[in-house]
Amino acid sequence: MGRIRFILATRGELFGLDYLLDDSGVQESLIALRRKIIGLDSLPEKGRMLLELGLITDEGLAFPMVLDEDYRTLRRDVEALGEEISGEVEDSLADSVDSREERCAAVLGELDAALDAALVEEQGLRPLRLARGEVFICGFEGARGPALTSECHEIEGGLRCMVEYGEGGEVVRATLGRGSAASAESPLMTELADRISRLSVERAGLWARELGFTGPKGDLFAYGFSKLVYESIVSILSRRGFLPGAVRLVYEVYW
Repeated sequence: MGRIRFILATRGELFGLDYLLDDSGVQESLIALRRKIIGLDSLPEKGRMLLELGLITDEGLAFPMVLDEDYRTLRRDVEALGEEISGEVEDSLADSVDSREERCAAVLGELDAALDAALVEEQGLRPLRLARGEVFICGFEGARGPALTSECHEIEGGLRCMVEYGEGGEVVRATLGRGSAASAESPLMTELADRISRLSVERAGLWARELGFTGPKGDLFAYGFSKLVYESIVSILSRRGFLPGAVRLVYEVYW
């Protein structure tokens, strides 16, 4: 596992960027560049690929990266927000979603999708525009690696999603029909996502000013911070037993 945890969402011809950022040599050079220990002329070959993409410019990193000493303090805010919101998520879904399988789909997949929409559409966060596409990217040195991975594919009439939380967990399957309270576009999920995004972006704004992330970097940081809060909510609900401790979730959403 690398020293930097990247929150990453891409659109366009940026395939393989996640693997590039996971390279230990690239990570070490990014930390050294952020700390002003090295200059652009000392970047390794793979680091120069980030320069070609536009993620590194003559002025340094084009995206925010939180150093370890700052992340250790910031993490307390992330966990506090997760604790504050997790009870509301749990209570709302317990009252509106009957099956355990649908609750897993709601928290582990659909809430994440609804949060993405809220951050862009309601909070107005904008990705970094590059020649080959657009990207939300923020690095956190010292943060734990992702416990949650997901992917979705279009099927006739909807989406088929696969989410893995933890390792070696049970397999859970669910189907969400039109009008399900667990789906990302339901009033319940929209309301929960809006609350997470409002609180997270507000707090992220204070941190951005503290860390000197202005302009486009402020938006990228707010996105990364909000996704860490979401992951904190998932972790807390798992510890409480509302979600399995580890699970491989396969679910379909029909429109």
